[in-house]
Amino acid sequence: MNQGEAWLSGELAKLYGFVRRARGCYLYTEKGVRLTDCFLDGGRALLGWDGGKARTAFKDTLERGATGSYDAGMTSRAVTAVKKLLPAEYSIIRFYSRERARLIDLKSAFSFAAKGAPVQLSKAVTVLPFLDITATTQPKVTGYDSVTVVHPETGAFASQPDVVRLVAPFPYAGAPDVYAFRASLFAGDSLSEAECADKASAAEKAARAALPDSDVMPSALLAAFARAFADLKLALGERTEAEFASFTRQLSPVFERKACYLYPKVTREAYPAFVLACLERGVVISPDYDQPSVVPYKANDGDLKKIAAAYTAVTEGTDAVR
Repeated sequence: MNQGEAWLSGELAKLYGFVRRARGCYLYTEKGVRLTDCFLDGGRALLGWDGGKARTAFKDTLERGATGSYDAGMTSRAVTAVKKLLPAEYSIIRFYSRERARLIDLKSAFSFAAKGAPVQLSKAVTVLPFLDITATTQPKVTGYDSVTVVHPETGAFASQPDVVRLVAPFPYAGAPDVYAFRASLFAGDSLSEAECADKASAAEKAARAALPDSDVMPSALLAAFARAFADLKLALGERTEAEFASFTRQLSPVFERKACYLYPKVTREAYPAFVLACLERGVVISPDYDQPSVVPYKANDGDLKKIAAAYTAVTEGTDAVR
């Protein structure tokens, strides 16, 4: 939990008490208040607080007792699920907590001869599903629709960053983030996608000598990650721009919307007051000005009208709009 998240949690508890239950895009507090969550734990609850099939995978693994440090075969499943969402070039996958990522950067623990300079995890480009990763869907006569992942030309991968960061869409506080590295950092420059696929094993072997190992994670959490990323791929094909745009009338005066992400129109200086004004009206938004809030999936018009009221309360008669 970072400083902004800790502040938001404290303010929420002051107003409403503890959060006792969470479902979909809603939080239910001990004072009997339902809050609309547009923060979604920084993206961990992007698919909803229910956890879906990922929560089932988590519980099933716990019940089997595979909770120790022994390899239960879940790491490879999680890595494979992540790779299916990324360009083939990003084939080197690691799981690091935010604290460990900071330590790795402080120690400048790794660099690559091909680049000649350390690669800082703090400079990793954060990939936003539905914006930087989208999908097309082809209906099939039987079974699930066929979902093809697409990486828009204007998205995070356009500049071919050395390393990207993804937040696993599973609502589990403190879970590690996913870092994906370009294979060419380890196997030479200018690899095509086909060449990356052929040389993935060689690149991974070189990466083992240069990159710190992933955090040791419970098998139950790895199982949940594997299912959550598979569910995310399906959601990319199901949740459409039309659904995100359905709230444009309520949100456009307050936020600039890109796919499901909401960027504030108030100034940075006025933003903390705006966060509190939303919270007082039963809406949770991102506590960090630079981290977008999210259009809450399957929320209703009444939930989001409260945001407009908070915006008016903060900006009326001021120069708090950028």
